[in-house]
Amino acid sequence: MLTLNQEKLIKSLDTQKGRKESGLCLVEGEKNLAAAQNFLEFTFSYADTPNFERLVTTQTPQDKAGVARIPKFELAELENKKTILVLDGVQDPGNVGAIFRLASGFD
Repeated sequence: MLTLNQEKLIKSLDTQKGRKESGLCLVEGEKNLAAAQNFLEFTFSYADTPNFERLVTTQTPQDKAGVARIPKFELAELENKKTILVLDGVQDPGNVGAIFRLASGFD
């Protein structure tokens, strides 16, 4: 069961300010949760809250969602990579999961 504080946190992740202040983001769907597993703080589903559909951001919600830490990278880590993938303004979380899975295949 989600606490009131967890629900408030999840709702705050709708805004850029909320994500920036907390260093967290909302992850929706089993595939995306699997891709973010090392960064997950907690997951939740319909069984954990009657407000599930109001907490998630997709028009057709998945069965499960989670809150994850936003990865931070040091310049030294990036300088050693041949290719860097940067996403900006992605509107469909499902697309991000697919892009991450493809990118992980190329290290």
